[in-house]
Amino acid sequence: MERLQELRQEYIIILRSNMDISGIREIKAQVDLDKYFDKVFFSRDLGCGKTDPQALEKVVEAAGTSELVFIDNTPANIAAIEEAGYEGIVYTELEALKNYFTY
Repeated sequence: MERLQELRQEYIIILRSNMDISGIREIKAQVDLDKYFDKVFFSRDLGCGKTDPQALEKVVEAAGTSELVFIDNTPANIAAIEEAGYEGIVYTELEALKNYFTY
């Protein structure tokens, strides 16, 4: 989580999740999401899943830029993002992700 705070100094960090309501409550009880993310979107609140064009549009609007990198652990979600013209990273391990953001 420290790395997220570091990245947030240089990037806009947005969480976009398909987590169900019980998962949302659990994570909110454990983590102050506002401390790590500039904006948080849950599918339940948006009424559409991660790969839905409306969801993507809301994330792009919140970021205020179309220069985005999407990180997800599901290859199908990244494929949809790349099909929409954005860069995507399939998250498989923390070290690989750290290396991507090494500057």
